[in-house]
Amino acid sequence: MDERVPGSASPGLTCELPLCPACNPWKKLSIFAERSDGPLTKRCIPKATQSRSLYSKVSIMVRLFVSASLALMTMPAFAGGMTGPVVEPDPIPAAAAKSLGWYGYGMIGGTFDGPSYRYAPEDQATDVDLSGPSLTVGIGREISRRGALSIGFEADLTAGGIDSAHIEGGTVPCLTGEGGCEAAVDWLATARLVLGWKTGNTMPYMTAGLAAGDISGFADAGACGYIACGFDGTETGWTAGLGFRHELSDRWALKGEVLYIDLGSPDFPSASVTSDFTFSQVRLGTIYKF
Repeated sequence: MDERVPGSASPGLTCELPLCPACNPWKKLSIFAERSDGPLTKRCIPKATQSRSLYSKVSIMVRLFVSASLALMTMPAFAGGMTGPVVEPDPIPAAAAKSLGWYGYGMIGGTFDGPSYRYAPEDQATDVDLSGPSLTVGIGREISRRGALSIGFEADLTAGGIDSAHIEGGTVPCLTGEGGCEAAVDWLATARLVLGWKTGNTMPYMTAGLAAGDISGFADAGACGYIACGFDGTETGWTAGLGFRHELSDRWALKGEVLYIDLGSPDFPSASVTSDFTFSQVRLGTIYKF
């Protein structure tokens, strides 16, 4: 058993560490001891040993720091394992990338059906069918989308060779030799709501709204009491139809529709002749999304 008194030191050594085996085996305090014949001398633990101990401590601290840094850097990769698998969102198809917002469109079309001129005294009527090519330019906007439901707005202007053949014979008010009947549309404008249902890259839709057009026509002079029996002016009414839109890319789409147009009843100079000025159009073209 070591009988050294606490605080004593081996000859030639100075103690400064707790539990130094050379001089302080019992006390948990660093006690400095000095020789009786001189000042403080060497440490209890040789300097070489101290250097190696300091180097070991620094190495351990560096390793711990590097390990902690690597753990922090790799933690996001394993975050999903703690809270459940990380689900990546599905990529947005390129064709739908610009589905909302403004777009312009151009269409070519054809006209069919047409107004009916009626002669009131004899309750007779003659259909004056319209035909001819047309060009439509317009602008639209998809206002909102709720799932597959799409709500939008379109406004366009149509012009072209929309008119009827010259009709003579048959029934009043288009009797042979008394002028016959004709009708024409100089231009047509519509402003419509568009309600569609998107299925993949294709969206069928319904549309309805206001219509206005510059129209003209005439019937037999005899049907109006042998005076000029015609009309010419801008009339307003409504339109409705069906169509589709098919996405070709993030900016381009194919568009087609059929519209029914009702521009009301133009005023003939005589109450004996009346008309409901209605006709239909089929259109096909492309959309460019801004």
